[in-house]
Amino acid sequence: MVKKNTPEDGAPKPKTKLLMMVSLASMAGAYLAALYLTLATFHISPLGLHFDIHSGGLIATGLLMVFSLFAILGLLKAGAVRDGVQSARIEALKGEIEAMLKENNAKFSASVSEIEQKIDQFLGENYARLEKENQKMRSELDEVQKSGLEDVSAEIATLRLENSNLQEMITQWAINSVDGKVKQPALEVA
Repeated sequence: MVKKNTPEDGAPKPKTKLLMMVSLASMAGAYLAALYLTLATFHISPLGLHFDIHSGGLIATGLLMVFSLFAILGLLKAGAVRDGVQSARIEALKGEIEAMLKENNAKFSASVSEIEQKIDQFLGENYARLEKENQKMRSELDEVQKSGLEDVSAEIATLRLENSNLQEMITQWAINSVDGKVKQPALEVA
């Protein structure tokens, strides 16, 4: 999924390789100049060559400084170019990742919405069925409560009637028994 920056994509062509080659060539020249100075300083003559510090030492020293300066500048410039290229790649990757995250977020939101709709549809049918059953059970319960209440009211009315009849019978019995006791001593006294 990662795209490389190429000149066909419109990205700038990196100059890192060219700068690295220039800096490596400059480093090689600096090492050769340092070798020449070392050989000339210590009057070393390998392969039968005679190096004299007076004849080429000043030139070798100048070359050493120039080549060293070019090597350092080339390395710094190559690093800056490489950092710029890497920054551009990082920004491109960042944009791609943000686009992928937005796309995935949209897909996820769509999936969640679809699942919610399916759940609502499934629960909606069950909810309607359960609501009807609940209403039916409530009406049956209300009827049972009403009939139970009517039965209890009728039973209470019957018990009150019987209670009043019993109370009258008890009152009549009490009156008759008191009258009977009162009349018995009167017969004995007469």
